[in-house]
Amino acid sequence: PTQRPTSPKTHLEVIDARETAPEKSSKHMFDHHSLASVQGGLAVATPGELRGLELLHRRHGSLPWKDVVDPALRLAQDGFAVSSRLADAIALHWDKISQNPALAALLSKKKDGKVPLRTGDWLQRPVLAQTLGRVAREGAAALHAGGTARTLAQEIREAGGIV
Repeated sequence: PTQRPTSPKTHLEVIDARETAPEKSSKHMFDHHSLASVQGGLAVATPGELRGLELLHRRHGSLPWKDVVDPALRLAQDGFAVSSRLADAIALHWDKISQNPALAALLSKKKDGKVPLRTGDWLQRPVLAQTLGRVAREGAAALHAGGTARTLAQEIREAGGIV
């Protein structure tokens, strides 16, 4: 909660939208692979944030869901200039980023994974924009059922995950 009760009658609500462990996970799955809990496919859990945001919107929102999603969709579609902070973070972690071809392509100047983005370069996320378009139309179901869910699950499995 972000507010403190000001009186005994103040009502606070907490929505736990954290990710959950995949159904196939086990208590000891990271015992012999310490980095696997933070890197690679096994680090991916079942997402919960979008369902939590959808629940929050349903209970307390006043704008149409599409209008809530639209600014993020437009930013992903139209893109933005890379800030010095983002450029510094990309440069700092480029060795690790370049080990993931899809991520390196996304964060490189010519989308070839070779030269990292720098301050002032333009970053667009067209695939994210398409996904957000489905989220705007279908809600959280866009990530948890249908084609997008199947694609995500397949990519996670290909990376060694168990979602």
